Amino acid sequence: VLTLAVLLTGECPSSTVYARSSNCCLASMRCQDQWWLVSTRGLSCCSTADPETFAVDRCGRTTPSSFEPGDPDAAHMLTVVYVHGNRANWWDAIEQGELVYRNLTSDPSTPPLRFVVWTWPADKIRGPLRDIRSKAYRADCEALYFERFLQEFSPGSQVSLIGYSYGARIISGALNEMSVQSGPGRLSARVAFMAAALHTHWLAPGQAHQHAWNQMEHLLLLYNSCDFALKRYGLVEKCGRPSALGYTGIGYLDQLGPFADQVEQWDVCCTVGRSHDECRYLTSPWITEQIRMHALGLGE
Repeated sequence: VLTLAVLLTGECPSSTVYARSSNCCLASMRCQDQWWLVSTRGLSCCSTADPETFAVDRCGRTTPSSFEPGDPDAAHMLTVVYVHGNRANWWDAIEQGELVYRNLTSDPSTPPLRFVVWTWPADKIRGPLRDIRSKAYRADCEALYFERFLQEFSPGSQVSLIGYSYGARIISGALNEMSVQSGPGRLSARVAFMAAALHTHWLAPGQAHQHAWNQMEHLLLLYNSCDFALKRYGLVEKCGRPSALGYTGIGYLDQLGPFADQVEQWDVCCTVGRSHDECRYLTSPWITEQIRMHALGLGE
């Protein structure tokens, strides 16, 4: 039970939490950038409604506003979408997104960004097993919402996707569904996964997310062979005991054919330790630099 209580959570330690009302938490926001929240928190798994979209100002205030992925006036901008993990409420999503944004723009030469935080109903619910299993189910439903969102981008759009834990599961599922619905090459996204809470084998040929590769330009996979929670990822399933991609990495590169060249993976055990803590990743200088270089397409 103690193990499950920390399984697949992403709560920030208090030292990294920003003021939630009076103080500006987005003081680092650059004038040339846009900051958006896209929220499915009010939607059930089966809804056909669209997510809510909000523009975010420098003080973290949100204003309902229409986000247009295919906006021709923003065609020159790179869009970076961050999908958070489990046990993140509305404000957690903003705070974690702010960490990602600050890291992406740490170099003044970073080009103009449309930075989007995709936030889903990941608030902690009672019962550790019930929490992780219900969120796994929700993440698979969430992938369908995210796929619809990605379909709105114009072909050739500059898009980078960053997912933590169940956020990686959402992205992978959405890219797979996108290939099923629209065929390969609809999107060419740069994708980064941290502590990915999806089955290790799902990206292999013939498996659940095998078609996700068709929408990826490149995958940066940061896995952790020391992760105390992902070591017990198999408890997510009532039957069977799958391992987590974020625990093992991809051990079947030889089966991926040309897609193997799209993969860069690192075991961050020595950097993160045994923790499954989102902010351990988002405050690590080495990890955040890898994410920044990857998302911006630098150093290749």
